[in-house]
Amino acid sequence: MEKTKGRVVHKRVEDNVIPDPGTGQAIPIDKSGQVPLVIANAVETNTLAAPAFRGQRLTIYAYSVAGSGTRAITVASAFNVAGNTIMTFDTQGDCAVLIAGVISTGLVWKIIANDGVALS
Repeated sequence: MEKTKGRVVHKRVEDNVIPDPGTGQAIPIDKSGQVPLVIANAVETNTLAAPAFRGQRLTIYAYSVAGSGTRAITVASAFNVAGNTIMTFDTQGDCAVLIAGVISTGLVWKIIANDGVALS
């Protein structure tokens, strides 16, 4: 929600979409938002760098999955207590929500919700 000349302006959901960069590319981390993955009938990969700022949020989900396609996203550092760094999406609707947290070494992603995403 923003204020513009005394009026409250609600942002549209579309304003927070971070386009799927495609396989082999880094997911942009310059803003919070949602990343709808379009997964081909292939084994695909992405990387996710450390967050850009405290409180940053990313919702990554499988918008569509062709055949037996998968998308493995390797995160710059462990995102949970188990030490996992890879999230694998293989079913339409798989979803993970990450938030930027601070530890002694700096900003890191922490997974706060997971529905169907394989972690390793």
